[in-house]
Amino acid sequence: MNGGAYEQTAETGADRPVISGRWVARHWLLAPALGFLLPALIVYGTAILRSLGVPRPYALAEMFLPAPDASLGLRQAVGWSLTLLCPAMAALLSALASVNVEVRAGTGGLSGRLWLAGSTPRPMHFLAAFVLLAGLVLFALMSGHLAADAYACAGGITTAC
Repeated sequence: MNGGAYEQTAETGADRPVISGRWVARHWLLAPALGFLLPALIVYGTAILRSLGVPRPYALAEMFLPAPDASLGLRQAVGWSLTLLCPAMAALLSALASVNVEVRAGTGGLSGRLWLAGSTPRPMHFLAAFVLLAGLVLFALMSGHLAADAYACAGGITTAC
Protein backbone atom coordinates (compact mmCIF):
# COMPACT_ATOMS: atom_id res chain seq x y z
CA MET A 1 0.00 0.00 0.00
CA ASN A 2 1.49 3.31 -0.98
CA GLY A 3 1.41 5.78 1.88
CA GLY A 4 -0.21 3.24 4.22
CA ALA A 5 0.83 2.32 7.71
CA TYR A 6 1.19 -1.37 6.91
CA GLU A 7 3.24 -2.81 4.12
CA GLN A 8 3.61 -6.44 3.07
CA THR A 9 5.96 -7.72 0.41
CA ALA A 10 7.03 -11.09 -0.90
CA GLU A 11 10.34 -11.76 -2.60
CA THR A 12 11.23 -15.01 -4.26
CA GLY A 13 14.84 -15.91 -4.68
CA ALA A 14 16.44 -18.90 -6.25
CA ASP A 15 16.92 -20.66 -2.93
CA ARG A 16 14.37 -19.24 -0.43
CA PRO A 17 11.20 -17.15 -0.39
CA VAL A 18 11.06 -14.17 1.97
CA ILE A 19 7.86 -12.62 3.27
CA SER A 20 8.03 -9.37 5.16
CA GLY A 21 5.53 -7.09 6.86
CA ARG A 22 6.06 -3.65 8.31
CA TRP A 23 4.02 -1.38 10.58
CA VAL A 24 4.90 2.31 10.63
CA ALA A 25 3.82 4.15 13.79
CA ARG A 26 0.93 6.55 13.41
CA HIS A 27 1.03 9.27 16.04
CA TRP A 28 -2.65 10.13 15.64
CA LEU A 29 -3.49 6.78 17.31
CA LEU A 30 -2.46 8.32 20.63
CA ALA A 31 -5.66 10.43 20.68
CA PRO A 32 -8.03 7.41 20.65
CA ALA A 33 -5.72 5.69 23.15
CA LEU A 34 -6.27 8.57 25.57
CA GLY A 35 -9.99 8.36 24.82
CA PHE A 36 -10.01 4.70 25.85
CA LEU A 37 -7.94 5.33 28.99
CA LEU A 38 -9.88 8.31 30.34
CA PRO A 39 -13.16 6.48 31.23
CA ALA A 40 -11.22 3.70 32.96
CA LEU A 41 -9.21 6.24 34.98
CA ILE A 42 -12.40 8.03 35.99
CA VAL A 43 -14.07 4.79 37.12
CA TYR A 44 -11.00 3.63 39.06
CA GLY A 45 -10.47 7.12 40.54
CA THR A 46 -14.09 7.22 41.67
CA ALA A 47 -13.72 3.82 43.34
CA ILE A 48 -10.55 4.96 45.14
CA LEU A 49 -12.19 8.17 46.34
CA ARG A 50 -15.21 6.25 47.60
CA SER A 51 -13.01 3.78 49.46
CA LEU A 52 -11.24 6.72 51.11
CA GLY A 53 -14.58 8.01 52.41
CA VAL A 54 -15.26 10.89 50.01
CA PRO A 55 -19.06 11.18 49.86
CA ARG A 56 -20.69 11.00 46.42
CA PRO A 57 -17.67 11.15 44.10
CA TYR A 58 -19.83 9.90 41.21
CA ALA A 59 -20.38 13.05 39.16
CA LEU A 60 -18.00 12.09 36.31
CA ALA A 61 -18.43 8.32 36.56
CA GLU A 62 -22.23 8.45 36.18
CA MET A 63 -21.96 9.37 32.51
CA PHE A 64 -20.11 6.09 31.78
CA LEU A 65 -22.15 3.71 33.95
CA PRO A 66 -25.64 2.33 33.29
CA ALA A 67 -28.50 3.04 35.66
CA PRO A 68 -28.63 0.89 38.81
CA ASP A 69 -31.92 -0.68 37.68
CA ALA A 70 -30.45 -1.78 34.32
CA SER A 71 -30.18 -5.48 33.58
CA LEU A 72 -27.30 -7.42 35.11
CA GLY A 73 -25.98 -8.33 31.65
CA LEU A 74 -25.77 -4.69 30.60
CA ARG A 75 -24.07 -3.64 33.85
CA GLN A 76 -21.53 -6.47 33.52
CA ALA A 77 -20.83 -5.67 29.86
CA VAL A 78 -20.28 -1.99 30.60
CA GLY A 79 -18.22 -2.74 33.70
CA TRP A 80 -15.95 -5.23 31.97
CA SER A 81 -15.60 -2.95 28.96
CA LEU A 82 -14.53 -0.03 31.17
CA THR A 83 -12.17 -2.05 33.35
CA LEU A 84 -10.75 -4.62 30.89
CA LEU A 85 -11.36 -3.63 27.28
CA CYS A 86 -10.68 0.10 27.55
CA PRO A 87 -7.27 -0.22 29.27
CA ALA A 88 -6.24 -3.00 26.87
CA MET A 89 -7.23 -0.93 23.83
CA ALA A 90 -5.43 2.11 25.26
CA ALA A 91 -2.23 0.08 25.68
CA LEU A 92 -2.47 -1.42 22.18
CA LEU A 93 -3.18 1.89 20.44
CA SER A 94 -0.40 3.59 22.40
CA ALA A 95 2.07 0.95 21.26
CA LEU A 96 0.89 1.25 17.65
CA ALA A 97 1.24 5.04 17.87
CA SER A 98 4.87 5.01 18.91
CA VAL A 99 6.57 1.82 17.73
CA ASN A 100 7.62 0.72 14.25
CA VAL A 101 7.62 -3.04 13.61
CA GLU A 102 9.21 -5.11 10.88
CA VAL A 103 8.88 -8.89 10.55
CA ARG A 104 10.57 -11.11 7.98
CA ALA A 105 9.90 -14.80 7.48
CA GLY A 106 11.75 -17.14 5.19
CA THR A 107 12.57 -20.81 4.97
CA GLY A 108 15.58 -20.23 7.22
CA GLY A 109 13.71 -18.57 10.09
CA LEU A 110 11.82 -15.61 11.41
CA SER A 111 13.29 -12.25 12.35
CA GLY A 112 11.85 -8.97 13.53
CA ARG A 113 12.71 -5.46 14.70
CA LEU A 114 10.98 -3.00 17.00
CA TRP A 115 12.05 0.62 17.25
CA LEU A 116 10.60 3.93 18.43
CA ALA A 117 9.24 6.21 15.76
CA GLY A 118 11.47 9.27 15.48
CA SER A 119 15.15 9.53 16.20
CA THR A 120 14.98 11.38 19.51
CA PRO A 121 12.57 11.06 22.43
CA ARG A 122 9.78 13.60 22.22
CA PRO A 123 6.98 14.49 24.63
CA MET A 124 4.73 12.24 22.54
CA HIS A 125 6.91 9.25 23.46
CA PHE A 126 6.55 9.99 27.18
CA LEU A 127 2.78 10.37 26.86
CA ALA A 128 2.59 7.13 24.87
CA ALA A 129 4.69 5.35 27.53
CA PHE A 130 2.36 6.65 30.27
CA VAL A 131 -0.76 5.50 28.41
CA LEU A 132 0.83 2.12 27.65
CA LEU A 133 1.90 1.51 31.25
CA ALA A 134 -1.36 2.81 32.74
CA GLY A 135 -3.41 0.62 30.39
CA LEU A 136 -1.34 -2.47 31.17
CA VAL A 137 -1.44 -1.87 34.94
CA LEU A 138 -5.21 -1.28 35.00
CA PHE A 139 -5.81 -4.35 32.83
CA ALA A 140 -3.56 -6.50 35.05
CA LEU A 141 -5.24 -5.26 38.24
CA MET A 142 -8.73 -6.07 36.98
CA SER A 143 -7.64 -9.42 35.57
CA GLY A 144 -6.13 -10.32 38.94
CA HIS A 145 -9.29 -9.18 40.71
CA LEU A 146 -11.45 -11.35 38.46
CA ALA A 147 -9.11 -14.33 38.94
CA ALA A 148 -9.25 -13.90 42.73
CA ASP A 149 -13.06 -13.71 42.60
CA ALA A 150 -13.23 -16.86 40.48
CA TYR A 151 -10.91 -18.70 42.90
CA ALA A 152 -12.96 -17.56 45.90
CA CYS A 153 -16.21 -18.53 44.19
CA ALA A 154 -14.82 -21.99 43.40
CA GLY A 155 -13.78 -22.27 47.06
CA GLY A 156 -17.36 -21.74 48.22
CA ILE A 157 -17.40 -18.04 49.05
CA THR A 158 -20.72 -17.12 47.51
CA THR A 159 -20.29 -13.35 47.85
CA ALA A 160 -17.50 -13.54 45.26
CA CYS A 161 -19.73 -15.23 42.68
